[in-house]
Amino acid sequence: VTSEASIKCAKVAAQMRWAHNYGIISTGPIKVDFPAIISNMRTRRSKILHTDGHNGTNTASIQVFLGQGIFTGPNTLEVTNSQHNMVTLKFRKAVNAAGGGGPFFSQIWGFW
Repeated sequence: VTSEASIKCAKVAAQMRWAHNYGIISTGPIKVDFPAIISNMRTRRSKILHTDGHNGTNTASIQVFLGQGIFTGPNTLEVTNSQHNMVTLKFRKAVNAAGGGGPFFSQIWGFW
């Protein structure tokens, strides 16, 4: 949500700066209120928290596992849990929702 809202704000600001090319005239320079943008994002995020957070995904029959993991086969994943134990998970479908790093393409056929 945060990255999508940031991109949307940047696009709107850019569109407003070029609006005069389409006959839309503003009365002054475009100003970006960063604290207002952050407040808007926090409000939006709080509204979807109950469905988009871990509790919401669990109620949708989706299990969330936090930890470091490695895909060991087409239907298995080994995850180190919070007690530092290695757990093997079996699945039909999996989503790797890891953030903070660059793209990674799995060497497991059918998973990318």
